[in-house]
Amino acid sequence: MQLYVFLGGGFGALCRFFIGRLCEYFSFASAFSTVFVNLAGCFFIGLLFTVFKNNDCPAFLNAFFITGFLGGFTTFSTFTLDALQYMRGGDVSVAVLYVALQVVFGLVLAWLGVRVGVFIS
Repeated sequence: MQLYVFLGGGFGALCRFFIGRLCEYFSFASAFSTVFVNLAGCFFIGLLFTVFKNNDCPAFLNAFFITGFLGGFTTFSTFTLDALQYMRGGDVSVAVLYVALQVVFGLVLAWLGVRVGVFIS
């Protein structure tokens, strides 16, 4: 099982890295890639959790995709560092908005992922 987590985590981290480079290429703020991966991760964890549970999928799929891939893809530590840097730079309102949007939309997208998972299961 550990091998699936390891492989999924590496693949998720690589995908996050390439999304960050893609955002740099298109001159988006670095925080944009963090918001994107965290919100996408919220949707997909809700979706995959529901699909795996409702279809009695093998445990290795959960280990690879949820624990591994999404664990390596999303990033709470970068999210908190970005918020801290906004606050230290005097942009407290931007920091609050940054945190609130990810938490609120993260919950909404996780719920939406669960609903889509129920629908397709």
